[in-house]
Amino acid sequence: MNTLSLIKGGLINPKETWQSYLEGNYSWKDTAISLTLPLIVVSTILMALFNWLFASYSMFGVYMGVGATIKQIIASLISISVASFIFAILAKVFGGNNDFNRAFNALSLTAIPGSIGGILGSLPMVGVFIALIFGILSIVYLYKIIPLYLEVPQSKRVLHFIVSVVVTIVVMFIIGSALNLNRSNDYKINTNNVGANTITDMINKAQK
Repeated sequence: MNTLSLIKGGLINPKETWQSYLEGNYSWKDTAISLTLPLIVVSTILMALFNWLFASYSMFGVYMGVGATIKQIIASLISISVASFIFAILAKVFGGNNDFNRAFNALSLTAIPGSIGGILGSLPMVGVFIALIFGILSIVYLYKIIPLYLEVPQSKRVLHFIVSVVVTIVVMFIIGSALNLNRSNDYKINTNNVGANTITDMINKAQK
């Protein structure tokens, strides 16, 4: 499957797309080239562009600079790789299969709605709600795809999912702190925005 077909299928017809992709027995490298990398890079760049275009409509007027965009891409690639490793390792603990290829494929496919939501999240008024809905959809998809790809028993499905998510968050916080990915000075402030002016004033007062 090509990138656009995977994105369309993963968003509109997920179950059939998951099944057909599983039957293709693709490696994580295949998925990284055909889906993960293009999805993360393009969605992050579009998110930064939309963020910049609509910064004046934002309460705070904050948008991503080039540095922040690059860091976001790196952080996303690291996150999906680390999460895949953790989900796969813990699947074995809970009676499933320790298969990094399938775990990586599953997380990449279920990241599609969240990536789309991230792009639309900067839209005025409704952006936050759209991003939230698509983000929740990604989580629900991930919960549904794990038993199919890693064959985690139904009785241990919930526990495996919760433990995997918690461990992933903790590990990524540690990695993000070590690599300075959790914070960035590359976010810009649109000073034409009222909220942004307030933030600028606060920063100036703090520096005095």
